[in-house]
Amino acid sequence: MASDERLLAVSEAQYGDRYKSDFLTQYRDFVASTTQISQRRHQANQFFSTINTLLLMASGFIPGKEIAFNWPIALAGGLLCLIWKHMIDGYSSLNGAKFRVILEMEEHLPAATYKTEWKYLQQAKVSTLSSVESKVPWLFMGAYFLVYVATLIKW
Repeated sequence: MASDERLLAVSEAQYGDRYKSDFLTQYRDFVASTTQISQRRHQANQFFSTINTLLLMASGFIPGKEIAFNWPIALAGGLLCLIWKHMIDGYSSLNGAKFRVILEMEEHLPAATYKTEWKYLQQAKVSTLSSVESKVPWLFMGAYFLVYVATLIKW
């Protein structure tokens, strides 16, 4: 099945006079929904980075804390990082699917701006945001591992 058959539910002849304007409206709405997903993704990243920073501050990095207090925080933080990584992967998949639809829609528009932008980014060998941001939970997990090891050494 060709991408047009999946994307275009009806032909212009079947749809009528408003086909082009309605198609453009759907395109704009779809691009806006992609932007909203990116904003929610950014908010989720802010939330998880803030919580993890607070947990690390509450763990063994604060002098005078009980040793037994550190390992549950390290465990909870590590679990939060796994959830965070899973969310990043989910948002990445969702955005990837949305951009594939946008690229298919652009085949029916005069300019293919997203396709062209993506081509230039690939030529410049720029890392995607997903590949960079997916490393951050692992960095926090490494810090929690160090807290856990420091707790074991202190015992």
